[in-house]
Amino acid sequence: MNIRAAAVVVTVPILVSGIGIGTAVLWASDLPDRIAEQWTDSAVTSTTSISGIVLYLAVSGLTIAVFSGVATIRTGSRVGTVSSAGLGMALSLFITVSLVGLMATQRGVVDPDSVQGPPVGWIGAAAAVSIVGGGIGALVVKMCLPRTSARSVRARKSQSKAATDMSATVD
Repeated sequence: MNIRAAAVVVTVPILVSGIGIGTAVLWASDLPDRIAEQWTDSAVTSTTSISGIVLYLAVSGLTIAVFSGVATIRTGSRVGTVSSAGLGMALSLFITVSLVGLMATQRGVVDPDSVQGPPVGWIGAAAAVSIVGGGIGALVVKMCLPRTSARSVRARKSQSKAATDMSATVD
């Protein structure tokens, strides 16, 4: 397994969540005490605090990093490493963009019940950002991986075996 690729796979979800946490902390004074997180047609149905959002971002970022790292180590293949990098990046981006988007709609609002909900198309925008970011994450990890083909690996193994094989010596 390539150490550079593993480092990217593990650290990127933590960094993305850290950016979301930093944004939440910076915006804390501009947000209401209770932040609306779910709406029906007429009212807010669920709220959370700024500490709830920070905790959710921290736990989700660490969980995604651990599972992406384990998937990378367990598969050991180039395709598995690139896929776990892309999925980890996309998932951490989706969660972070979604929660930061929720907070952005409520900056400067005193009562979360007065917020009509996030703008139409907001989840689609978060999904688009996560798909593009996941693709970028997968490409970055792919560039970090060594460029060896299966043929060159087999050739190196047969050369090392021939160099250490002493049974073919003549008396």
